[in-house]
Amino acid sequence: TTPSSTLCNYDDNIGATTVVGSYPSGNSNLGLRDIAGNVSEFVWDWYATYPSSTQTDPIGPTTAQSLRVARGSCWVGESLSIRCAARSANGPYYGDYFNGFRLARTK
Repeated sequence: TTPSSTLCNYDDNIGATTVVGSYPSGNSNLGLRDIAGNVSEFVWDWYATYPSSTQTDPIGPTTAQSLRVARGSCWVGESLSIRCAARSANGPYYGDYFNGFRLARTK
């Protein structure tokens, strides 16, 4: 699906973050809300370059590094980075209004 201002908050189209659930047309097929845009989300993995061999669900280094992975893009991100595969690296204590995290649980 091509990003649009009716599906997610990106490309500074609102000028700030939005309340979760503001884009019901952009909900995933699992009912997850606002996965694309709004804020990049920190994940558990430590950042490292991907190995050249094929990987399935790589977790990065197994020992603490200096940078954590942030996935997706934020409300100022361009349309090309509004995807779950987009990743960046930030220090685990780095905070601003572009990054967040999502609480998740298993059944």
